[in-house]
Amino acid sequence: MNKYLNFQNFIQLYVIFCYSLSNLINIVFLIIFAAYTMIEPLCNNYYNIIREEITCINQIPRHQCTLAYDQGRRWGPLTTNLAEAINSILKQTRNLPISSLVLATYTRCNTLFTEKRKHITVMIIVGHVYSKNVTKVLQDGD
Repeated sequence: MNKYLNFQNFIQLYVIFCYSLSNLINIVFLIIFAAYTMIEPLCNNYYNIIREEITCINQIPRHQCTLAYDQGRRWGPLTTNLAEAINSILKQTRNLPISSLVLATYTRCNTLFTEKRKHITVMIIVGHVYSKNVTKVLQDGD
C-alpha cells in the first residue's frame, strides 16, 4: 500500500472538494435568498432546504435574520439605498450647521421640483397625456 498521494487519489480528493465547495456556495445563496425574501412561504421553503444541510439554523430566530418575519420593522437595503441617495444629494453640504443644511435641502428640492414642473407643463402643452417612459411601455405592450 502506497503512503503517498498518487494521481488517482488526488483527482478523487479534488472532485470531493469541488462538490463540497459548490454545495457550500449554493447554501450561501439560499441563506441570502431566505434573508431577503418578503414572502413567508418562500422563506420557509428556503429554510427547509437549508435545514437539511445545516442543523444549527434553527437556533437563530427568524425575525432577527429575515425580512419576511420582521413585521415590517426594517427594510434592509431599502433604507441603506435611501440614506445613500440623500447623502449623494447633500454631498456638498458637509460640516454645515443644521439650519444651513435644512436651507440647502429646501433650496435643492425647490429647484428640482421647479425644473420638473416646467418639463411637465411643456409636455401638457404639446399634448402628451403620459410621460415618454410610460408611452414607450404602452407602445411596447401593443
